Amino acid sequence: MYSKRLFAVFLLFIASALAYTAEIQKINVKGLIKTKKSHVQKILEPFYGREATDGVLMEIEGELQAEGIFESVKVEYIDQTPDILVTVKEKITFIPLPFVSYSEGKWGGGGMLLNMNAFGNKTTVVAGVIYSGGKLITVLILSKPPVGIGDYGGSFLTSYTNFDSELTALNGDTAADYSMKSGWLMGTVQKKIGEDSTISLGLGYEFKKLNGTLLGQDLKNNFQLINLNLGWSLQIDEWNGWFLSSKGLSFKIDTGYSPTHREFCHTATCGATLQFPLTQRLRFVGGGSSFYGKDIHITNYTGGSSASVSILPSAFVSSNLAGLNAGFEVATVKLGFGLFSLYGNFQTCVVEDFDQKQKVNSGFAFGTRLYLSKIAFPALSIGYSYNLTTRTPIFSGALGITM
Repeated sequence: MYSKRLFAVFLLFIASALAYTAEIQKINVKGLIKTKKSHVQKILEPFYGREATDGVLMEIEGELQAEGIFESVKVEYIDQTPDILVTVKEKITFIPLPFVSYSEGKWGGGGMLLNMNAFGNKTTVVAGVIYSGGKLITVLILSKPPVGIGDYGGSFLTSYTNFDSELTALNGDTAADYSMKSGWLMGTVQKKIGEDSTISLGLGYEFKKLNGTLLGQDLKNNFQLINLNLGWSLQIDEWNGWFLSSKGLSFKIDTGYSPTHREFCHTATCGATLQFPLTQRLRFVGGGSSFYGKDIHITNYTGGSSASVSILPSAFVSSNLAGLNAGFEVATVKLGFGLFSLYGNFQTCVVEDFDQKQKVNSGFAFGTRLYLSKIAFPALSIGYSYNLTTRTPIFSGALGITM
């Protein structure tokens, strides 16, 4: 009798073990309010047929956290079977969002209407008006990323700007001073070609009316540009309960033609992101990017963000620049409304100044961020950067959103 009981217990143990390593046949999702079930199941589709291990359950949680529309995600087994239960709590995705900003002695502000989950399938709609440093910008963005391999997505952007701009060289001397009115239309089609990779094809049109000076010469013209771009990106996200860390690569080439000037221009951009946890609350954060422009208009020059650095003056732009940054970010406190963190990094870049010379700048930055649990991007950021090459400090802060 004892041996029979022992044998029965042994069979129960084997059955339990086999159940935990059996293939996933069904994933139930609870807690959806606005998000369509079909959208979530499309994300979960690659997990059907995989073994129901703890590691796979963590992958499911990470994939849903990376969507940016869920405040919490819980993944668990159902009654010792290979069936999985996913319980989510959705974020508030429709937000009227006023904000103010301050950088290098200039105040700004505006308002955005943001819907990160329009139509229940993660279509993003952004409409707003921004005033910052004498610049007035109106913008409308519609974006729907592809979900499954082979799926198509796309985006549409239109904007109008009216502002005065003063650009400086690295030494602070004025390089350009002009007023500009401009409009921009851009449509992009995306296709997901791999589990983590996407290609894109875009077509755009922009017009600009300028009046001012560039390097002491008159800058008065009407400028139109039709451009075609092709891009590729790879991004892998990892969620550890505190941070959503990413590893990514991107590349884009753009060719434009100006019917007003009968000239071609070209740009190429590339970027890399490397974030990974060292402990649960401490992670390495690094990255780099570059921008190369050939025969481009002064108004299409770009600033330090295109080189992944914050040590360059906001009034400085360049047609050619590249940079790297590396540092750490630590989660300090996690409250019901969000996560506070401290960050610090070292930055270096090489840029082409207005005298057409290549110059290397290095420095460091540190600050704090607040990641709101209801919003996917940092909502409060206060930072200090110091350019060791030019011995220039830069303080910046934003309340509402940081993009």
